[in-house]
Amino acid sequence: MTCKDRLANVPTGFIYFACYNYFASEYYPSLPHYGTCGAKRQEAAAFTGCAIISSYLVLFIMFYFSTYKKPSAKKAVRRASKVEVPTIKQTGEMAAGAVRAATHVISEKIQGDTNHSSVAHR
Repeated sequence: MTCKDRLANVPTGFIYFACYNYFASEYYPSLPHYGTCGAKRQEAAAFTGCAIISSYLVLFIMFYFSTYKKPSAKKAVRRASKVEVPTIKQTGEMAAGAVRAATHVISEKIQGDTNHSSVAHR
């Protein structure tokens, strides 16, 4: 962890500490805290600050995992070897079935349009 990374955590810790300190001083004075801070009844500001910094924290963690925690090549090969790949014959049969289904739908559409247009001409 670089110095820059450590400094990025300072605002996060400060905002969480400020939220804790506010709620502890306002609602639970028996908990340890450093006195009151800010104006009374500022729950919206405290919740907003925590929500914003938490969303940034979640986004940073998601970015970290998507960028630096790529699956290894060995895992990808293992995963690919478990997938059943259809044979050329099976692929041809699936393609022929899809073409037959599409042709059937198109012919029904043309038949339907022909029936509607002949009714309109009468």
